[in-house]
Amino acid sequence: MKKLLLLLFVFSLWSCQEKTEQPEVTRETVLLDLAKAETLDRLKSPSTATFIDSLSTITKLKGEGDDQYRVNVSVDAENSFGAMGRERYMLIYQDKTGDSLSKENYELLNFYD
Repeated sequence: MKKLLLLLFVFSLWSCQEKTEQPEVTRETVLLDLAKAETLDRLKSPSTATFIDSLSTITKLKGEGDDQYRVNVSVDAENSFGAMGRERYMLIYQDKTGDSLSKENYELLNFYD
């Protein structure tokens, strides 16, 4: 009986362990991570920044075979006067090698604010 209770106790602890799942890496997550990092580098007060993911968009640009993407991000952050404001930025990236899951394969072509 003691062994059964011990076994049930161990099993209950094992089943309650927190499961951590890695987020799926896609072209969209890579491009958004790059755009957010680039935007943070250009803000006056990056520690106050909060990105509004529901307003972020990624669009593949039509061209002559180039893999170019327009990424729009919105961020709430303090400006130089200390007031919070929402800014929208547009970044153009080019996939240099076709390996869309590696940050190193994207080149920032333009940054518009």
